[in-house]
Amino acid sequence: MTRNRSFARITAALLFVILAAVPLFAAQGKADFSHIVAIGDSYTAGWVNGSLNERHQIFSPAAIFALQTGATLCQPTDSATTDCFAQPLVTWPGIPGELQLTSPSLTGVVATPYNGGPAMSGFARPYNNMATPGAMLYDILNTTGAETQPVTFTQATPFGLVIERKLGSQVDQAVAQHPTFVLAWIGGDDFFLAATSGSAADCGATAPFFNCLTPIDRFKTQYAAVLDKIIAGAPQAGIVVGDFPAAVFTQMPYTALIPAIVLDTTLKPVLNNGQPIPLFGIINGAPAALPLGSTVLLPSATKLLSGTGIPPQLATLPPFNTLPNAGKPLADADVLTPAEQAAIGARITAINAAIKEIAAARNIPVADVTGLFNRIKAGQVSVAGVPITSAYITGGAFGLDGNHLTDIGYTLLANEFIKTTNSAYGTHIPLAPTSRFFQNNDPATAEAISGSNLLTFPTFSPDALRTLSFFTTSPARHFRATSHDETKDRSGEIETRNH
Repeated sequence: MTRNRSFARITAALLFVILAAVPLFAAQGKADFSHIVAIGDSYTAGWVNGSLNERHQIFSPAAIFALQTGATLCQPTDSATTDCFAQPLVTWPGIPGELQLTSPSLTGVVATPYNGGPAMSGFARPYNNMATPGAMLYDILNTTGAETQPVTFTQATPFGLVIERKLGSQVDQAVAQHPTFVLAWIGGDDFFLAATSGSAADCGATAPFFNCLTPIDRFKTQYAAVLDKIIAGAPQAGIVVGDFPAAVFTQMPYTALIPAIVLDTTLKPVLNNGQPIPLFGIINGAPAALPLGSTVLLPSATKLLSGTGIPPQLATLPPFNTLPNAGKPLADADVLTPAEQAAIGARITAINAAIKEIAAARNIPVADVTGLFNRIKAGQVSVAGVPITSAYITGGAFGLDGNHLTDIGYTLLANEFIKTTNSAYGTHIPLAPTSRFFQNNDPATAEAISGSNLLTFPTFSPDALRTLSFFTTSPARHFRATSHDETKDRSGEIETRNH
């Protein structure tokens, strides 16, 4: 009897191990990481502090994912035959020049006065990371860099020429590489470009598509077309996509930091009968008081400092009468009203529903990016004991442009795609380390890889580290793991979660 019980226990244990190793999701393709390809927009590209440059591209979520699977990153001196994960590296300070922090204030964020340039334009094969800043779904399907009459934001910038290089669209070049695994976090700029332009208007039926919301029916058609092209061209490739946080307006400094109310010199609200006074702007084509709950976009802070937006009835009173533009209205593009925020939020909700429906029909897992942003907002994420929040400059999640992540933020984002891949495909990719961003800051030992150059950083105090959390350090050596705890990685990143 005892022997039978022991046998039963052993059998049960073996069955548990077998079941634990089998993915519970009937995922598309296979988990073969020998040739990873990524498509997407500025987030997947690793855009940080208003710039695309090599110091941060090495921490793009696509690069981090590839590194964690055992890949190496291509250097500018590598050839097309080198077995490495290639990105369209841009020399520092990038395109355009990276924003720098001269003092911890809105006026202390300044642009580098010169630009870098492409470091791998002669690389004789498509890049593994094809993600292009400003790329809407239209661009992922159509933009090649050869356009002479721009119809989208991407086509109006150098990035199509730098990344697509007239070799085909993102998805066409992705398929041409015969990928074995594809990261496709796509569709964000189909709402993001409108939101950061102070608009909730739908794109028209025909081009151009600038700073507008892609209609949901068109979004569904284009999103499905991208995935179907990948599946048809690489039927054995595994694929992971991601959703988008609908409450981005209450979290992203670019859209949430500055309330559209009159502030005094100490940045406290000026009250009238106990109520804040709305700023003055253009509503429906005419000057008017902005609805309470409106926010001023971060780049318009310089206008506020000159007095723009101060209502005419206050413009002649001190201290506002010393400001040259007091009494002049903010432009419609400077502001997101509550109605615009609600419209964009509703569109993101519809986009997420479409992504999940289209992905499920093709057995493609969806990374829970919304969950990550929600945990950051709730104060449930810390790195090396330091809370990671949405606060501007000091929070650690968002960079100096206020609408893109830091290197830490992108590492956390990459880990969401790793978790989803492990869950859906039964793999054991280790989570990427994050505490490295707070280590080895001694000038005798601190180095950062920037292309083939080594950069030394000075020693920072703990407070300065929180402010300067976007600086880079050498990628830590990573190890294969047979299992991982999703609430804590080897580096000390902790997410307090209720299961």
